[in-house]
Amino acid sequence: MNIFDLGTLVAIIFCAYFVGKFLALSFGVLGWIIGLVVGGSIPLLLRKGLVLFLDKCIPTRPPCKNGTCHMLDYKIIESIEKDQSVLLRCKCGTKYVQRFPYFMELLDDGTTKPYMKKIWGIWKLDKGEKQGN
Repeated sequence: MNIFDLGTLVAIIFCAYFVGKFLALSFGVLGWIIGLVVGGSIPLLLRKGLVLFLDKCIPTRPPCKNGTCHMLDYKIIESIEKDQSVLLRCKCGTKYVQRFPYFMELLDDGTTKPYMKKIWGIWKLDKGEKQGN
């Protein structure tokens, strides 16, 4: 559990309790039940909205080279601590290596091909030469 998950859990408990308590004043036990469900879902909806907003405005990963996969569509395969890079696979099946600020395509022979570079928070095509691992 990371800090983002912990914050969401605390927000769920907080909202569920206070919305339930508020509705219980008017509807009794039924208000508690409805309030717990409604109040508990509010932070989840806000979190999903925040992630979608950040994906569009400040994406941590660029769209894949096919243009179909976005930030949430990548699956982490491996994290490499020695060079602080992450091996990813998009839904299309293409493998990438992210080593900030670079996002490179991983070729079948184990080398990387420059794809994108993050400059001032915006992903731009990286025109660099083919790099080895």
